Amino acid sequence: MDKTKDQKILIDSCILVYSGTDKFSDETKKLLRLLADNKNKLAISELCGFEVLKNCQNKDNFKYYIKLIDYLDNIPINKDILINAASLHSLYGKPSSNKEDGNFQKEKSTGDLIIGGTAAYYETLLLTANLNDFPLPYWEIVAHDFMMYEDNRRFKLINRYLLRFNYDEAKKNKNAMLLAKK
Repeated sequence: MDKTKDQKILIDSCILVYSGTDKFSDETKKLLRLLADNKNKLAISELCGFEVLKNCQNKDNFKYYIKLIDYLDNIPINKDILINAASLHSLYGKPSSNKEDGNFQKEKSTGDLIIGGTAAYYETLLLTANLNDFPLPYWEIVAHDFMMYEDNRRFKLINRYLLRFNYDEAKKNKNAMLLAKK
């Protein structure tokens, strides 16, 4: 991700949450600083701020998240973004509950659909750690890195992705609705 420069990057809620947790704060803040130092414009959907604050249980973290939200560009939700969110819902199709066929997929949350709809509308990159919420091939991976942590004496990874919405792939889907661009 260190080669990503001069881009507008929409940050998913999970990245904001990681930036305020003891286990992942340093690594996440380091990534956000790197992206900002590379002259990328960092933004969030106003929905992300709400999602993070509504689940915050700690007064100090609440203050931290308010400062972070104030620092980042906040993109309001508009009618075109909501149309995109609904279009993404149609594009992704019905979730499959059959794990045996290897096609298990949970339904995407309204929040993730709105965040995806925002990134598609503004044609920004999307920084997330939840690739399942932004399925390939409709989203393409532009860059990838990971954070490593120890849990019960075992090392684990959290992948982080920069994604771009793939309009060409979306057009191929017979269920695709028209997605708006700014």
